[in-house]
Amino acid sequence: MLAIRRTPKDTPQVAFSRAEEPPQPTEAVHEEVQELQEHLGLSGTIIPEVYQRYYKLPRGIYVSQVTSGSEAQEKGMVAGDIITEINGHTIGDSLYLNLLAKRLNPGDPVTLLLYRSGSQVELTLSWGDFD
Repeated sequence: MLAIRRTPKDTPQVAFSRAEEPPQPTEAVHEEVQELQEHLGLSGTIIPEVYQRYYKLPRGIYVSQVTSGSEAQEKGMVAGDIITEINGHTIGDSLYLNLLAKRLNPGDPVTLLLYRSGSQVELTLSWGDFD
């Protein structure tokens, strides 16, 4: 539910109540991140801003699947993790990953900062080739 309140200067302010419906998938653009599958053995999607606000999630990439037998799985990454930083850079879209893919070679270390159930986890993986 959306409520509009008036301030003393008669400027409308928008407030969202928790009774509102969660955003529907058609309301947000889902941006699959191909570089994760190709180089780290993960499937993921950039979290749309509408979901970040509604569910109080950080900016980043939602990990939807971890390839069985991959280094990421061996080091404990699980579906549901959110990658918030890669090599110290905050992730908000796939632009940085495109640049990263052009600069790294197989075997180069990649440090991920993950958000998992309200906690931060750091994980270092090797940039690979999963084509």
